Amino acid sequence: MELEAVLRLAVDGASRAAGVANLPRAVADVTSAVKSATGAAVQVEKAAALLSAGAPLTGASSRTVQRAAGLLTLAAKDMTGSSNNLLQAAGSALAASNSKLKQALGYSLTAYARLPKDARALAMRMGGGSVSLVQSFGGALAAGLDMSGAPARGYLLELAPELGVPFRFALGQAAFDTLSRATQFNIASQERLTRRAAEQAVSKGGDRITLKGAIFLAQHGAGHIDRLRELGDALQPLTLTTGYGEHLGRWYLAQLNEEQAYLFVDGAPRKQAFTLELSRYGEDYQNV
Repeated sequence: MELEAVLRLAVDGASRAAGVANLPRAVADVTSAVKSATGAAVQVEKAAALLSAGAPLTGASSRTVQRAAGLLTLAAKDMTGSSNNLLQAAGSALAASNSKLKQALGYSLTAYARLPKDARALAMRMGGGSVSLVQSFGGALAAGLDMSGAPARGYLLELAPELGVPFRFALGQAAFDTLSRATQFNIASQERLTRRAAEQAVSKGGDRITLKGAIFLAQHGAGHIDRLRELGDALQPLTLTTGYGEHLGRWYLAQLNEEQAYLFVDGAPRKQAFTLELSRYGEDYQNV
């Protein structure tokens, strides 16, 4: 079975199990969720084996595998955070299988980096699906693995809703100039007579990401800010993934500021400067 089909089965099964893990205990079909999670773990093991046996992945294909691994990580966290022992065990098993997938991906990326420069350039041009590359490098490069439907070009950051098309910040389109992240930890201080104050860790605080950038409509096109507003108006969490494959979890689009400049005579802007703030949703993924 091809790598794409195996990953799709794994992600679908893990997503179903994670959805059950987030339901109230009275209505949760634990047996079905455990079965789905077990099947997903088996598929992840197959995907890891295919990666280990195949030729090095190109950038586009590797990003798709990284995306799938990130979704599996989130699903495993949902299950291990459940109050049901069976779901916790299934989540732990899925996380262990996913670790093997990430390890196999790491080996594949390392092997790709060690290919001769000409071979890497040819692999990138062919998109990882060339039969001649398979024959030359002794394996099966994954073909057509981009489950998001995005082009092979890279991106800076992806904001993916539960339903709908992800928004990607990318050079030459909508790109941010700076990214800053502020993580808080709630520490309470209790004054004590004649002694130093006692510090007590109370809870994990908020986590915020701030993006700042500018869009020049003549070069980057229009509609990017409107698309971001649509994502915010939906009031749904977004899954954040960096262009180098790190999955940051679920976040809310908390604030979007726009500043228009260099206006035409009719008021249309040549430049749209923006500041976007994202707030961490929380690992339990329960809207309470």
